[in-house]
Amino acid sequence: MFEVEEDWDLLNDLQDIDEEVDEESETKKKWSNKDCVLFVIDCSPSMLELNENKEIPVHSALKCINSVLLDKIVTSNSDLLGILLYGTEETKNSGGLENIYLLQNLETPDATSIKELESLVNDKEKFLNTVSSTKTELPLGNVFWACSSILSTCQNVSSKRIILITNEDNPNRSNTVLQKAAKTRAKDLYDSHVEIELINLNKGSETFDYNLFYKDVLGESQMSQNSSRASDQFEKLLTRIKRKEARSRSIFTTQLKITDGLQIGIRGYALVGNQHKGSYKLVYMKSETPKQVKAITHWLCADTTQILQPSDLKFYYEYGGAKVVFTREEIAEMKKFGEPGLKIIGFKPRDRLKFHLNITHSLFIYPDETQYKGSTCVFTSFLLKMSEMNQVGICSFIPRKNTAPRFVAMVPQMEINDELGQSTPPGFHLIPLPFADDIRPVTVKTGERASEAEIDAAKEIVSKISIAEGYHPRNYPNPALQRHYMSLQSIALERDLEEELVDHTLPDADMIHDRVGDSVQMFKQILGVDDFNAVAPVLPPKRRAPSNSENQNKRIRKDDNDSGLIESLYQQGKLKKLLKAELLNYLESIGIHGKGTKPQLIELIENHLKSLE
Repeated sequence: MFEVEEDWDLLNDLQDIDEEVDEESETKKKWSNKDCVLFVIDCSPSMLELNENKEIPVHSALKCINSVLLDKIVTSNSDLLGILLYGTEETKNSGGLENIYLLQNLETPDATSIKELESLVNDKEKFLNTVSSTKTELPLGNVFWACSSILSTCQNVSSKRIILITNEDNPNRSNTVLQKAAKTRAKDLYDSHVEIELINLNKGSETFDYNLFYKDVLGESQMSQNSSRASDQFEKLLTRIKRKEARSRSIFTTQLKITDGLQIGIRGYALVGNQHKGSYKLVYMKSETPKQVKAITHWLCADTTQILQPSDLKFYYEYGGAKVVFTREEIAEMKKFGEPGLKIIGFKPRDRLKFHLNITHSLFIYPDETQYKGSTCVFTSFLLKMSEMNQVGICSFIPRKNTAPRFVAMVPQMEINDELGQSTPPGFHLIPLPFADDIRPVTVKTGERASEAEIDAAKEIVSKISIAEGYHPRNYPNPALQRHYMSLQSIALERDLEEELVDHTLPDADMIHDRVGDSVQMFKQILGVDDFNAVAPVLPPKRRAPSNSENQNKRIRKDDNDSGLIESLYQQGKLKKLLKAELLNYLESIGIHGKGTKPQLIELIENHLKSLE
């Protein structure tokens, strides 16, 4: 534990003040972003047979989950993940339910759990012994009962989810009593705010049919998201699992005020953000187990050295040479512009929203049924009508207390599904609009214009190396971050660091040469040059601050051969004030080859000047 005494900038602290947070909201904040996910894998005989891709579905599922565990360490190491197998020969669970095997209990991913799962995936004999199928029929209701028992131990989390991976579209088909019991257990889970999400796989040539059983287990939203074609291929299965596992975390909750007396609940999300390396933590290593250091900051009075309480601190703005002092309450009142919320002012045709009006990243809003019942229904109707009329809403937006209002454009987005499920969610984008001060006139100077032949030749090069699908950031991971994560992973898992790292940001020179090599040569002929550098504009050199060595050289050149200055300093006994480079320069000017330390050089100069007296 550390106590830190430091100076502070009142003006910077003034800008960081937000609304007071009570004890209850502080407690809620600690667990509001924690997610609890239980992977449930069917281990029936059909799930252990080779599919058309020569892969075992259960084996592929465990490999995908292992990849999710590795990602969780980086993206959200506070989430709880567990793995439950059902239909196995062995039994391992707290309730003693037969043919249900708890492979990993709900816990935060760590090096130990990842190593255990990797050993199971890589060891074929261990894998077959662990997931061997039972020949007896297993009631699916028992599986949901085991899930409920496991999830009940998970407290203070924002969500609880079950991700079920199976190729059986009609479990317990020969026993309607067991099917009814399973549906009842599933309803009990939903009543306990536990979501069930399905990863469906095809059984050989048979297509998975939701209508046989799972239409009564999954909600309407889940049915629409699972209407895609099932795929057993590992890469596509990994994508599907990661889409299901990834949980969008809201950054604010507020109300959408459509008109007076009509408002609905909404949640806001940031769909795009910059990924940064996690900040390092100080750890105390001398205890039995490493413990994270907790830093404590105290403000001390400069006169009395007493510790200041929050009530002792005041804030100020400097105005007219005087410090205008404010209390915390006065500052909060100055920053208050109204109650938080999104209020619709009017509507405009979508083509009135110009590209240059987008000055920062947008937010995404989705209905929140927990605030007002019926929010989803009103939100959906509003979305469909705005999309049909091709309109955008102009709104005043105050995301939370003590924040300035902002005009935003509310742009509708309809749902898009691909073969792997939902790729684009339905909702509204909130695009912050600029104020009058944000738009400035820019003077554009026109220069020499290229000829039509030169333009056509350049267009041909661009068309041949353009990416047909366009740029998508998911296809280009940050090599610096990847290297950082690889290093952390190798240390945590006690492995050797892999030296090979594929940098997708580097251009493929061979591909570019094959596609546009001839076009580039033709472009050169049209320009009449052999090298593009010959036609590159010559820019004036940038001004930069001179280095210390340059400063020394300037000073040496200025005082070059100035023996009068050296002799004057010698008479005053102040040769030590000269730089070593100046002493060397003087010795060189009088024909003496000097070397050594600065005192040795001064001694050589003193001996030389003494000999001249």
